[in-house]
Amino acid sequence: MKLILEGISLGLLLSIMVGPIFFAMSQLAIERGFRAGMTLNLGVWLSDVAYILVVYFGLQQFADGPHFKVVMGTIGGSILMLFGIGMIVSKVKVGADYQSSMKDYWSYFMKGVAINTVNPFVFFLWIGVTTAMIDRDMSREQCLIYFCSIMFTVAFIDVLKTYLAKKIRDFLKVHHLVWVRRISGIGLIVFGVYIILRVYLEG
Repeated sequence: MKLILEGISLGLLLSIMVGPIFFAMSQLAIERGFRAGMTLNLGVWLSDVAYILVVYFGLQQFADGPHFKVVMGTIGGSILMLFGIGMIVSKVKVGADYQSSMKDYWSYFMKGVAINTVNPFVFFLWIGVTTAMIDRDMSREQCLIYFCSIMFTVAFIDVLKTYLAKKIRDFLKVHHLVWVRRISGIGLIVFGVYIILRVYLEG
């Protein structure tokens, strides 16, 4: 029970942090609806689970390399900036004017995977969590309980955020949606620049 409560607490902390995923999910849910936002969230969750498995089973040793953070941060930050620019320059399609196809849902899913995966701080976050568990001599069963508590909490809050973003759409006009897209794009660009600057300053 203690591990579950600790996992829930960390999951809540991660859920209230505003990052690139928040901007991408909000824009997508407001513009394309709840299912579109949830599809992106599924991609994010898959990326998180993959990171957890990769870190837990040994990639941590590569993170100690002298150029690992700089290379990963530069690539990840640049991709986030490209996502942001693309979001700003593309046109808004919403409501009766646009119906998502299976190809669209696949692109939403892959967008969630990509944005979460290229963010190096997600990788180093799970390294920190995993290292803390190793230091506490947790068994694999305890690690599984801890990670599941974190992910279930994050997933639950993500569903709520996506639902609220979709409900906001009912009160917005098209020109409001344009500004939502622009703000979300600017948010991704800012995070991309921040990531690049941070890894170079820390490196």
